[in-house]
Amino acid sequence: DRGTARGAMAMELLVPIRFDLEVDGKFLKDAFCWNASESDDRVEEFAVGLCKDASLPSTFIPVVVDSMRRQINEFRVVEEKAKARMVHEPERLELIKIKLRSGTTSIEDQIVWDIFSRVSNEDP
Repeated sequence: DRGTARGAMAMELLVPIRFDLEVDGKFLKDAFCWNASESDDRVEEFAVGLCKDASLPSTFIPVVVDSMRRQINEFRVVEEKAKARMVHEPERLELIKIKLRSGTTSIEDQIVWDIFSRVSNEDP
């Protein structure tokens, strides 16, 4: 059902997850977005699959799970604080500076963004 799919997509809360982990001399460095609306069991399932795909020992699994849960919880705390601020401060404009470098090419730009906006493709 398309309505249900749209409702599920609206409930997505994407959390940036970063790993820079070392266990028993093996390393895992990765970054991705995780849907915080997923059940806690999915974090463990994901960790098992990630470690298997990366040929990492099972000793990594609890470290990955702990790191993900900690990052998700930290994000939720920040999200709740932002929601509370939105009640008193409906708009908050921030200057975002962008610097990109690829080889010898360098590009710099800046934009003003309302950090409380839920829309990701606003046009000025």
